[in-house]
Amino acid sequence: MPTTVLGLLGVLLCALAVTSQVTPQKDLKRFFTETTGESVAGEWSPLIVTEDVEKILYEVKPDIEKAVGTHFHVFIPISHRFQIEEGINYVVMVYTGGNTCVYAMISQAFPWHGGELSVPEVLYPEPCIDWSPSQHF
Repeated sequence: MPTTVLGLLGVLLCALAVTSQVTPQKDLKRFFTETTGESVAGEWSPLIVTEDVEKILYEVKPDIEKAVGTHFHVFIPISHRFQIEEGINYVVMVYTGGNTCVYAMISQAFPWHGGELSVPEVLYPEPCIDWSPSQHF
């Protein structure tokens, strides 16, 4: 059932792109603005950590550990926020034990630009509190 709903959503988004003459892969910001009437691009969106974000986080975990100079025995993603700009920027709050968290900024290029991941900034140790990327980065 969920696959059917996602497939239908994909068809609807493609239909919207065709009727509005917008190619979502080439101009994602404009596509979201014109099809939803809202400006999504550039704004930080709070979300629980999905399997996709968790996969990305564990892929860059060695880069995060290298940046802070420690190996994390406890590394549990709690929440993240994302922002669409020239790619997708994620800020992930990760519980690392005790009352400390690591905040990692992860940048991902769009797939049509190679999809490469980078970790431009990491903050550690930080308290595990309700947060906003603008407060930390």
